[in-house]
Amino acid sequence: MFLELSFFQNIAPVFVLYFFYGLAFLFLGASIAIKDMKASTLRISGSLWLLSVFGFSHGIHEWLELYKLVQHQNLNDVETFWLNLVSLFLVLFSYEFLLQFGLSLIYAFNKHKMIKFAQLIAFIIFMIYGFAFFFVEQDSDLSFLHQMNLIIRRTFGLFGSLVAASGLITYS
Repeated sequence: MFLELSFFQNIAPVFVLYFFYGLAFLFLGASIAIKDMKASTLRISGSLWLLSVFGFSHGIHEWLELYKLVQHQNLNDVETFWLNLVSLFLVLFSYEFLLQFGLSLIYAFNKHKMIKFAQLIAFIIFMIYGFAFFFVEQDSDLSFLHQMNLIIRRTFGLFGSLVAASGLITYS
């Protein structure tokens, strides 16, 4: 009578976690992107697109991580390298937009020139990190990408989260 869902018995819980974690970010991006904010009187309406881009790019990043987990036995070294490189760029890209969203929130309430300067510095650092990806050699081991991942998460990820949280607290 009941259809047995044997397909779901073979899926590791971590795969389900990555799937829904990425889906949550994609829903974040989509929920902001489909909302018409042209007539909005919210102070943050002009910077919500930054949060939307963060949601889309971070959701895709998480699904790419899921793909790497699911297919790791079937990937050769070159494919693994390129997937890691694209994933690393996506995480850098998403955290840059989260940081810019937080800075623009703070700027909406405090029109201090230092905030615009911080946005410029964050963009310059993003460009330097992004430029470093062009010098990564395919035949190198993945240790450089692993180190860059840690650096990106400790700089853009941490500061982007803290600045966005601070901006949202200020707004509320």
